[in-house]
Amino acid sequence: MLTEFEVRRQLESIQKSDAPPGAKARKLLRLGRSLRTQTRKLTEAQVHTERSFNANTNRQMERMANRTQILQNEVRDTAWSILRSVRFRFFTNS
Repeated sequence: MLTEFEVRRQLESIQKSDAPPGAKARKLLRLGRSLRTQTRKLTEAQVHTERSFNANTNRQMERMANRTQILQNEVRDTAWSILRSVRFRFFTNS
């Protein structure tokens, strides 16, 4: 399971890399898929904790799932931003 620190470190590393924009976007989308899987697992765990009637655990799982979803959206938006900037440059240089 990826922590927020690890995700942000990977995000920064990918953005600063010398890789072409398409490769950066693919790496970011791969990271986003990992986060989507993690979100799904956290949401499933939250459903199980709801059944245990442990309110604190349930809230913690909900916060973790929400935070992971936010990170996933951030990674995906960054990938789209990279791709849009390339497309914009392509059309303005033509």
